[in-house]
Amino acid sequence: MSDPYVYPGTNILINKAGLHTQEAFDPFERVMTFARLAEPLPDIPMTYEGYKALHHHIFQDVFPWAGQSRTVALSKGETFFGPPRYVDSEMTKRFHLLEHERHLQHLLPEDFAARAAEHLNEINAIHPFREGNGRTQRLFLEVLAAQAGHAIRGKDIHPEPWNDASIQGFQGNHRPLSALILSGILEQTRSHAQDHGHEQER
Repeated sequence: MSDPYVYPGTNILINKAGLHTQEAFDPFERVMTFARLAEPLPDIPMTYEGYKALHHHIFQDVFPWAGQSRTVALSKGETFFGPPRYVDSEMTKRFHLLEHERHLQHLLPEDFAARAAEHLNEINAIHPFREGNGRTQRLFLEVLAAQAGHAIRGKDIHPEPWNDASIQGFQGNHRPLSALILSGILEQTRSHAQDHGHEQER
């Protein structure tokens, strides 16, 4: 099947700048999304609609379909993500589970990391968007953690270890992503403690 998200005869995603080469598109996308990620966290409801709003926030300057669930099948290597016809229902179900768990509030960092890892790995398996799933997941982690009383900077988690952990999660092993999330929380805790110590020294 042809991909309605790319310019005909290319692999370049249709974009608001009308760029038809990877060499031109890549830096444009980086600059636009970096600027959005540098903005304060958007205030979103903890729902699937809120999750789509996060994707729109990051990619609103890049893709005309920012914030919309995909309509085509997606795979990466030998990994096939959820069929597009089930994306909306599965994402809605996932957010109902999060609501049932009170959005992971009042959990110790270790418990929060474990539960967040499972939810994020399941969201990754669904892969609701044609592009930008990883960045949306990391920003969502930041929002989820903040609302649950934990500090973590999703944008500081490098894509490579995140992707490696997500591959393990796709196979049902949530421990690598849990460890990555916990490490990010503890790093922010140490950073805040150091800043507070410096303030007291003054």
